[in-house]
Amino acid sequence: MAQAEDRKVTGSAAGDGGDDNVPGFEYVQRVSTAAFRALSAHGEAMNAAWCQIRRGEFGFAEAARSWSKIVENYFTVVTEAARGPSQLARPAWQVIPYSKKDPRLNFSVPTEYVLERGAALAYTRFASLTGDGVGGDIYEDTPKAVGSRVEFRLNRKVMDGLPDNADYIGFIIRKGMGTAPPLVIVMIRVLE
Repeated sequence: MAQAEDRKVTGSAAGDGGDDNVPGFEYVQRVSTAAFRALSAHGEAMNAAWCQIRRGEFGFAEAARSWSKIVENYFTVVTEAARGPSQLARPAWQVIPYSKKDPRLNFSVPTEYVLERGAALAYTRFASLTGDGVGGDIYEDTPKAVGSRVEFRLNRKVMDGLPDNADYIGFIIRKGMGTAPPLVIVMIRVLE
């Protein structure tokens, strides 16, 4: 009789392993993974600066850059913890009004994730929102993960060959992550 009562409460049959995790497991996993990545990024920043520090060449500008990366990484951990167990990270949006007369090519997009160094990123080809196709790769190279940012450079030759007043959308994703949401959604509006 007690076994039948247990089944009513838990919703599973006796001996059924099920696919359930301990309550809060995914949340703890997300927060601890973000913390590990932040600590790893912190260590990498210190390691990269170590030679300059030993030689006495580590000035205020370098220290400020290192500090800003560390703050961004730990802020991501706090954001992940505050997100709670039922909320997932949202993709970052980067809207680019691309001017052929005065082009901006380099972008650094903050994400809600701390990405491990060398994280394999991939991207989709850009789709036209106005019916004009894309003739080549809009990115000069594969976007790169840098702490809690995704950095990329647009291919000026391809961008300048696109028709004026055309709109495009593309996605930057973690390579091999299947149906996970994208890290960054990039929208481009080509201007004269």
